Amino acid sequence: MQTRLVKRRIFWIFIGLILLVFVLSIAGFFIFKNVLLPGQQQRVINILPIMEIFLWRPPEGYTLPTPLATSAISPEDLLEITLEAPTLSATSQPGQPTLVP
Repeated sequence: MQTRLVKRRIFWIFIGLILLVFVLSIAGFFIFKNVLLPGQQQRVINILPIMEIFLWRPPEGYTLPTPLATSAISPEDLLEITLEAPTLSATSQPGQPTLVP
């Protein structure tokens, strides 16, 4: 009777260890892809070359899609704007700061 309980306990410990290894391996892949910086990823790849499979590499000739310009303001105009800290002018009310050139 007691050997039966021991066998059952060993069986469930074994199943638990298999599930733990499975969950930890999925967590490791998630951390590798989403948490580690590129230098840290490369260090892991140097130790475990198989991990290079999980990196996303852009295809050759890949470009990032960019939205079309819909504003009448050109980038040169934005670069030429001088920014100043907002100050209170004599004509403004105390609760409304205005920009003074």
